[in-house]
Amino acid sequence: MGGAIVAGSWTMDRLERHGAALYSAPGLVPGLLGLVLLVMGVLLGVRALREGALRSGGAGASLRQGWGSTALVLAVSFGYAVGLVGHAPFWLATFLFVTAFIAIFEYPALRRMAMAPLYGAGTSFLVTYLFEAVFLVRLP
Repeated sequence: MGGAIVAGSWTMDRLERHGAALYSAPGLVPGLLGLVLLVMGVLLGVRALREGALRSGGAGASLRQGWGSTALVLAVSFGYAVGLVGHAPFWLATFLFVTAFIAIFEYPALRRMAMAPLYGAGTSFLVTYLFEAVFLVRLP
């Protein structure tokens, strides 16, 4: 997915004929984000392979680390995108999503689950601040 985003942003019109500077090209930010997704995806894949993701009984043996985990991630993410964003203030929706996501996937590690609200609050603040103050995007 990251590679497709990088390729798409690279082929976008840079509006040079209108005198636009390179840093204001419409595909710059998506391209950088796609590059980050690509690099992080490769790193996660390498780590999973090192931990035996393809061996039977390896890292992907339990339901939580297999397809059940993927379904749970999709369900929680869908709930955030459809159920929370637009129906609750963005900062609150993001706080609830991050907190729930961490708590679900850290269960039963109580110490790490207890940190979920702190991570949720920090992420909610940073994302909301960056979008509204730096990128000048009005959030729902």
